[in-house]
Amino acid sequence: MNRYENTQTKNNLKRTFEDESHAHTRYMLYSRVAEQEGMGDAADFFNRAADEKLGQAGVWLNEMGMMGNTRQNLNFAIDGETVNQEALRKAASDASNEGFDDISDKFILNMNISKNHENDGRRLLEEMDTADGQAAEAIFICRNCGYRHRGFRSPDFCPLCGVTRRFFRRLLWWL
Repeated sequence: MNRYENTQTKNNLKRTFEDESHAHTRYMLYSRVAEQEGMGDAADFFNRAADEKLGQAGVWLNEMGMMGNTRQNLNFAIDGETVNQEALRKAASDASNEGFDDISDKFILNMNISKNHENDGRRLLEEMDTADGQAAEAIFICRNCGYRHRGFRSPDFCPLCGVTRRFFRRLLWWL
């Protein structure tokens, strides 16, 4: 049981996490506008503030016991995407019923993307659960230089630029 169960502090943790998360998203979007307007200093401010808001949101998410290991986080994400799809389905229906078909269509498109996220998460969990414990062969890309490696895991070091394994990401479209 969470030590904050049935307390105002639990509500405050949730609200603060949501506020910091929303600010992170707003600042990332504001940064894009500033970049498009050629306002580099403003874009840098928004990016820095967004990074800080993300860090702050992480504090509260962790405090609520909602930050786990990768497997737990994938399950949290899958559950969230499933709930999100229902909310988007209802939002699409409401918009359509109120004559906002263009907005309804956007809610449906967003719902389909959310379904893709759910499926990607499930696929990753299945891969983690393979009987032999081995991941499937995949393409890994170096985020520093773009080098691509085909194999069952990323290389320890990039043979082109020399960065460590942490710079490699598996390309999801390869799944």
